[in-house]
Amino acid sequence: SKILVNQLRDSGHNVQVILSGRKPEHLWDVEDLMPYEVFSGLTYTQYQGKVHYWQTVRNLRLIKFISDITNYKAAGIDLVITDFDPVSAYIAKLKKLPSIGIGHQYAFNFAIPKAGANLISNLIMKIFAPVDIKVGLHWSDFGQPILPPIIPKFDLDQRTDYNKILVYLPYEDHEFLVKLLASFKAYTFYIYTDQIEPGQYNNITCKAFSKINFHNDLTTCNGVICNAGFELPSEALSLGKKILVKPIEKQMEQISNAKAIELLELGSVMDAINKQAIEDWLLLENTKKSLVYQDVSQALTTWISNGEWSEESVEMLSKQIWNNNSIQYNAPEPALNT
Repeated sequence: SKILVNQLRDSGHNVQVILSGRKPEHLWDVEDLMPYEVFSGLTYTQYQGKVHYWQTVRNLRLIKFISDITNYKAAGIDLVITDFDPVSAYIAKLKKLPSIGIGHQYAFNFAIPKAGANLISNLIMKIFAPVDIKVGLHWSDFGQPILPPIIPKFDLDQRTDYNKILVYLPYEDHEFLVKLLASFKAYTFYIYTDQIEPGQYNNITCKAFSKINFHNDLTTCNGVICNAGFELPSEALSLGKKILVKPIEKQMEQISNAKAIELLELGSVMDAINKQAIEDWLLLENTKKSLVYQDVSQALTTWISNGEWSEESVEMLSKQIWNNNSIQYNAPEPALNT
């Protein structure tokens, strides 16, 4: 979103930004989006690696949500673009403004690999952030009119430390995770956490979240252990990092992502935090299978600016972008001593 917002502004558009789903104190490194407004929105309740539907329902602030979208001053807005954010999507519906949804979740409107679906997850995908034009993002087009992920630019001059592993599992038990990873003494693990005091714990470094530090560790690590979301695996794969993903239980999107990773042979999957699965993955050679994408955000910015928003134009854009993308195999870099 930050990439697209900045490119739209650089192209001369006046962009008003809405952030929702997180408390203001949990919004990190969003200065590039200023000025912005923060709303409570709607979100899942997740802990211990699971989605808790009943707790999610209990935590919904529907009256506040309705008030926010009803009272939003939308005068002068020509187009609403949402990344599966319900506040902006329903402002567009209520104010009868044209809307475009750009994000991984919108890919699930098409015939892509899916798993773990149920009545609740299907309903959420349909009504959570409805839009007029859906622009889905995924690691492959699967023969559908969807686009590749939007990847930030990284410093590619940094060397890879073969023994360095980045860990980002925000909804897991981090004390258990530290104890488990401590047994793999030949590796150094960098865990981003708000559950443990930042510091050095034998072969494990715990860090508070910072996008700059996180991207630095991402570019220099050899592998990433994370949930089966979309943004981080996309960034890791674009850099040729090997990945081990653990989907959040009962989260259809993540279970489906794990299935896609296996089908496309992009990485490894574990259904639960498992010592044997981690050990097997650590011993896997990194083939440096990199997903190389053209600048999707610039193509989207041009498409948005042209104003010809339709399902047909999305299909044409998809074909144009995928024809210029490829998967490359790079020679592994020599390991660094640690």
